[in-house]
Amino acid sequence: MPKKNDEIVRIDVPQEAFCIFCEEIRAEVNEKNTYIGVYSRQIYVDSFPYTLEKLSIALNVRWDMTAFPKSVSARLAYEDKQDVMIPPMDPSEKIKVTEDQEETVQLKAHIQCPPLEISKEGDIEVLVRMDNHFLSAGALSIKKRPTKKLRKSKTPTKKSL
Repeated sequence: MPKKNDEIVRIDVPQEAFCIFCEEIRAEVNEKNTYIGVYSRQIYVDSFPYTLEKLSIALNVRWDMTAFPKSVSARLAYEDKQDVMIPPMDPSEKIKVTEDQEETVQLKAHIQCPPLEISKEGDIEVLVRMDNHFLSAGALSIKKRPTKKLRKSKTPTKKSL
């Protein structure tokens, strides 16, 4: 623990990326958004291949002001594919300094994905590239719905009567 008069030196630069997966994002007044059809961690489907018709992603990326990246981009990775979701952005154009901490910068993006053809179980992951490294912003698992097994009805036998 540093003493009161010691200079605090930052060893690593805090960076964070997270997202919300939903069907639709509506922009409201006063910089508010409504997320419609928010997905939990996984989606269960009846069979594969499956077309995910609607997928919107609310992406948030935060970093320390002392390590301002030159470029930020994001990719949607699934089934060994990496489809570019948003083009590289100049972070200095779309930043918002958070109110709770003036040294933290936040970039927000809303992405409407085209329909995705899913051929097997797996994860849809959002990867954020900041300069030369990647951060995982989150993942949505696509799984086959478990089949319900029918239980055999127990009929009384002579022994049980």
